[in-house]
Amino acid sequence: MRKRDFAMFALVCLLLVIALNQEGSITFEKAFFFAQTSNQQPLLVKTGQADLLPKPIVTDIDGDGYKDLITSSENGKIYIVSLKTISSSLLVHQDLFNPITEEKSFDVNERDKNKGTVHHSIIGLGHGHIKVKKKKGQRGTKRVVAVLSNWKVLCLDHDLNLKWESDLLQQVVSDMKLTDVEIEDLRNDFKPFEVLVALYPWRVHENDEGMVIVGFRKPQEMFENDKRKAEETATQFSYYCFDGATGQIRWKHQSNHKNWDDNEFYEQHSFKLNAQQHLSDSGEVIWREYKKKIMHHLPHVFRHPYDTSAILDNFQPTKKAKVSKIKEREEKHDYGELTEKLKTAVQQITTKVKDTNEKLKKNIELMKRFEKIPNVLVAHLSKGIQVIHLYTGRTLTQFSPLKENTVYQDINFDGMIDAAEAQICKAKIESGAPNPYDTLFRKSVCKLHPTSFAEQFSIPFLMSNEQQEKQSFDDDDDYEDEQMDVVTPALVEHYSTEQKPQFRARDLIYLTSTGLVTAITFDRKNSPNGEPKFRVKWQVMSPSSFRRERVLVESGAETESFFPEIVAFPLRKFETHSFILAVGEKRLTVIDLFGNIQQIIELPHPSIAPIQLVDINGDQVLDIVVTTKQGIYAYITRVHTGMSVLTFLIVSLFCDCWIVIPIHLYSIERPFLSSKD
Repeated sequence: MRKRDFAMFALVCLLLVIALNQEGSITFEKAFFFAQTSNQQPLLVKTGQADLLPKPIVTDIDGDGYKDLITSSENGKIYIVSLKTISSSLLVHQDLFNPITEEKSFDVNERDKNKGTVHHSIIGLGHGHIKVKKKKGQRGTKRVVAVLSNWKVLCLDHDLNLKWESDLLQQVVSDMKLTDVEIEDLRNDFKPFEVLVALYPWRVHENDEGMVIVGFRKPQEMFENDKRKAEETATQFSYYCFDGATGQIRWKHQSNHKNWDDNEFYEQHSFKLNAQQHLSDSGEVIWREYKKKIMHHLPHVFRHPYDTSAILDNFQPTKKAKVSKIKEREEKHDYGELTEKLKTAVQQITTKVKDTNEKLKKNIELMKRFEKIPNVLVAHLSKGIQVIHLYTGRTLTQFSPLKENTVYQDINFDGMIDAAEAQICKAKIESGAPNPYDTLFRKSVCKLHPTSFAEQFSIPFLMSNEQQEKQSFDDDDDYEDEQMDVVTPALVEHYSTEQKPQFRARDLIYLTSTGLVTAITFDRKNSPNGEPKFRVKWQVMSPSSFRRERVLVESGAETESFFPEIVAFPLRKFETHSFILAVGEKRLTVIDLFGNIQQIIELPHPSIAPIQLVDINGDQVLDIVVTTKQGIYAYITRVHTGMSVLTFLIVSLFCDCWIVIPIHLYSIERPFLSSKD
């Protein structure tokens, strides 16, 4: 082999390695920056009295095919910013944030400026369609609904023109005998918190045009004179439904404050549940009657007011099989001869089969129709998951009480809901939520765990009994480092490649204040003692560290000046997770599912709220929106494939052949020409 051929072969191998390495990798490029001065605090203040700006919204509000940014400011203004220029990749500078300015704005205090009243802030923001789309894929304009700190609800169109206004406080105190002065005192002294705003094209009355649902919690101090009312308010979450066109109230709901411990009566897998015996007459049933539907809306985690969300679904009760009684069989008529019995039996069977087939076809068609029509609102709240009827507001069921900063999901696929949390330096996984009774995993995530080859790949016959037990539990249960902090874990869903055929796996990812990232997985394949157990999958030290210093706000509540977190990142909506984002105080680290650091991003300012994963430029790939005190920063995700490198390789090979082959042919023909001469 000549040196030239060897060099070409080495070049081809190098390009193939580069192509395979770039396949499926991503990078984040700077997109835009929207200036926003804010004094908001990132963590939930339990009194609800601290101002917290609503979560910024990225959506196509006017139906032009381009995304818009909807946000608010602390002085009571709503802004709509078009992201049309960001959708063009030619206008995005990779090294600079493109500053954008508002195109439309609405001042909620404009009408009260001349009156000299106190200015009020925006504490809730939502958007959505209120008209049903006639054609599939049809774009339409959306409405924007804002909830103010003075208990007012404003509905705006896509041009921020006011459509209607409603007063929530009048609905709250409608059953209380208060004077106008007392109502105004409540309006100025208290305000709702943990606000939920949702808009849907479904209607309660025939002449309605969509619905607007507003949910919130009331401060407990609001009813100090009434002890019973104050106790109810501590666990209450109120809902109010308005007509989307006129703002007329359609129904209102205040959560039933009665809690029950159903684990005292039933086991987790019990099928015969008499829930009505232990519940009130409100029509509410125990959550295990809809366990499959509840598990469909997992994982549930509440770390921040931004995690308050709602989604529509269709809940149907499970049908109970009819059991024939012996008495009914004895009352059947005797037909006499055996042949007559057989004939009549065959006729009855054929007629029943035909009837059942026709009924099944009709039922299937009806079910397909009704399954598309939602009938419940599933709300993820700080106290748990609540399911209410969409058209009456009555509570159907609720999965509560749940703890904050805890992930709820069936992690090990055993049909039971597990709870994963971080206790100082311990990663703890318990089974049997909402009332856990068994600890599945407890191990420190604040220190590196030196593992041998057998422990790393979980080979049971090469590990001792002590090593097998160490995979799920620490020897030193008292190991705690008060100088370190651990954020709420992230749940990563992916398809595992450790076993064929591939199966769906769920891993838990923990981030410490030093930047240590620990992945915990449930090992089905090589489990010690033949029993599947949790184990540490990998650990990596990332630069996404953060300080533990706490600051006190004026109200005396404890809060943080930044919001560190660990996030599971899917490339597209409704897909399994492909990467992990570790958000520290100054840096954001992109990690793949094998624990390899892909990219490190220097944050311009610390994030004060959970980052949002939304599609900014319309390429169906999720991007990142970071909220800081100075404003909103956005990063665009670029997915890299090996096709570009392979295309370059093929083109270069053709070029080489086009150059080398003529030279080679010319060198062969040249001796014959010289011999003739």
